[in-house]
Amino acid sequence: MWFFQTENGMFCIRYFREGYGLFIDAEYLSWQRDAEGAAKMVSEHRTGHKPWDSLGTADAPKDLSEWKLLEEIQGAANIKPTHDPIVVPLDCDCGHQIKESVARVRILRKFRCPACNKDITVEDKQLAQIMEKVQQEYPNGLIKSLRK
Repeated sequence: MWFFQTENGMFCIRYFREGYGLFIDAEYLSWQRDAEGAAKMVSEHRTGHKPWDSLGTADAPKDLSEWKLLEEIQGAANIKPTHDPIVVPLDCDCGHQIKESVARVRILRKFRCPACNKDITVEDKQLAQIMEKVQQEYPNGLIKSLRK
């Protein structure tokens, strides 16, 4: 996964549906065959995210080599997507439960249990269930309404 922080939020490029997905915070923007294509969309301000795209002159990485890899970010705890007040519980096999924002769950998909130090991985099916529940609880699209 690659990350690029802007004033509008954090862009993320990650493997997605046999290609690469471009996200800003928890919002899916587009699919590309390769990660470079997704990075180019950000560079050219053609992401579909109006606040970013309207800044046509804002500095952006020219290519993927200028993005940060997940390993370069000091711990997943430093990724704090903006505009996401929705928190969901994640259960560990040890019985401990942690709470994470929907944005962090969608982007990172893997967390460390503080009780037993094991990984809690959010699989595609579990993520779909989480998102369905969030949509039921927030039918008016709370995340998107906060971006306006």
